[in-house]
Amino acid sequence: FRRQEKELYKIADSIGCMSQKNIDYVHSHNPEVWLSKLHLLANWSRVNETKEADLRVKTSFELKDKFIAIFGGNFGIPQRIEILIEVAEKLRDKKDILFLLVGEGTEKSKIKNLITEKNIENVRILDQLPRETYLELLKECDVGLVNLSDRFTIPNIPSRTLSYWSLKIPVLAAIDKNTDYGDLLDKSGGGIWSVTGNTGAYISNLLSLYSNPEKRKQMGQNGYNYMISELNTEIAYKTIISRIQVL
Repeated sequence: FRRQEKELYKIADSIGCMSQKNIDYVHSHNPEVWLSKLHLLANWSRVNETKEADLRVKTSFELKDKFIAIFGGNFGIPQRIEILIEVAEKLRDKKDILFLLVGEGTEKSKIKNLITEKNIENVRILDQLPRETYLELLKECDVGLVNLSDRFTIPNIPSRTLSYWSLKIPVLAAIDKNTDYGDLLDKSGGGIWSVTGNTGAYISNLLSLYSNPEKRKQMGQNGYNYMISELNTEIAYKTIISRIQVL
């Protein structure tokens, strides 16, 4: 794989990277790659419709009167879902806080078993949903969760952020020390973060969002505004085209 990676770098005319730390990482580990080949190409997405939420969706999923912290995506080792279970266990007395996990992955059975063993009632797991159903459900949630393993050495910018921000959902993140995802959250004002493994800081951040609806609303709006101005498909298109035109 490493040989293939180096060959791709060699034949590529332009290499888009998700963040500045991605650019720095690729160049520092592959000094033979011309720095002029590397450029910023941030994650992008169309902005989802922000029409009023359908309260029937919340009722149909039995989520009425809950503060919902949602994780949507892959249940894999890099996501360290077990950290969410640890947090949920510490917050089991907060009966109105629900951790909603939606998706599939190699660690899903392990997480289910962990929930059963610890008799945790404030975590609910749903199978992967059709995109439209998931987005309707997402509109009903209060916080979007992002987890990055503390074992990551390559800077990672999670694309699920765009689903949250497009529906004005603020982000609560646990991140590794090598990513500049925290810089993105700080710059946009669209979420708050702590280092993965610092459970105390994570819980403090969660409770600050839980207890302050106005803060959640403002952060959700900030993320939405940042996505509109910096992470939309038009900007990505122009970035790619501009690189092609100079080749």
